[in-house]
Amino acid sequence: MSSPTDQLKLANSDELVSVGVEISADGFIPVVDVEGLQGPRRPQIVKQIGHACQHYGAFIVKNHAIPETVFNNFLGGATMDFFRWPEQEKLKFYTPKPGKFDNTESRKPIEYFRAYTTGENASLVRELAYVSCLIGDYANLWPSIPPSFWERVTDFSTSAKRVEFALGEAICESLGLERDYIKKKLLSNHEQKVAMNFYPARKQEDSELTCVLRDHTDPTIITILSEQNVHGLQILHDGEWMNVNLSPNHLIVLTGDLLQVLSNRRYKSLPHRVHVTCEKDRLSIATYCNPSDYATIEPAKELIDNDHPAIYKKFTYREFKDNVELAVDDARLNVFKITAAA
Repeated sequence: MSSPTDQLKLANSDELVSVGVEISADGFIPVVDVEGLQGPRRPQIVKQIGHACQHYGAFIVKNHAIPETVFNNFLGGATMDFFRWPEQEKLKFYTPKPGKFDNTESRKPIEYFRAYTTGENASLVRELAYVSCLIGDYANLWPSIPPSFWERVTDFSTSAKRVEFALGEAICESLGLERDYIKKKLLSNHEQKVAMNFYPARKQEDSELTCVLRDHTDPTIITILSEQNVHGLQILHDGEWMNVNLSPNHLIVLTGDLLQVLSNRRYKSLPHRVHVTCEKDRLSIATYCNPSDYATIEPAKELIDNDHPAIYKKFTYREFKDNVELAVDDARLNVFKITAAA
């Protein structure tokens, strides 16, 4: 007898095939080939992306045009190099709460953090670094950072931003909006950051333990992720946690809280987590599509009518950031809900 997970995969496979979407090796995640996004296949690819956002909250991207050398130089090169830096160098960038929006400390080009297990014999389970991609603002202020590191970060972030904009345009079109809706409304002068994660291999006696990054949604428009060697990402789909096993040089795109607002909940932010045994070192990277601080966030007027009243009121991204720590999922949006629509 097939398990509920097997039945879910079969149902998903049939559904994805019906809209012309390739299926991941896992059997349930849409895989979108975006190579023809700027050509005659665009309407079909836009439809696939919209279907994935609405029904899955995630899709895998292949042929994304980030050169393989650029991709590998950042994921396996700059990322690993940073975590191998001498302790005293990394600790210059230590930030107790990386990404904390009301941080009053001087801005750093890298925000570095460590997470440990609890208990008497605490051990390191994760290192995290947020890297600002405003290279020109920092290169001269932090001469101790090797130029090769900045070069690889710049190459990757430049390519990733092109992918981010292209996917954002396709998502807008899938909602029936103007192609540049997100770019014009939200992304003027926004700051791009990438996150680097390192989960070190455990000692043999601890190898059976698992390291879990708690369930959460992202306070973003979209998040673009990739990983190297060791898998660990899980996404919530139809009430079940499903493993995501990315192929080399592939990306996975997750819908965020702000896309949920913009789309008036047509596209919902996706709960996800990390669950790994850490028998080997695990590296992952993420790039976040966030608005400018004073951009106005609200449901697109084109998506509001008598049958679909606005669910959220208008707010600025700064106001959202001030409330982002209220919850780890889209419940952080409750403060912005319109009572009648809730």
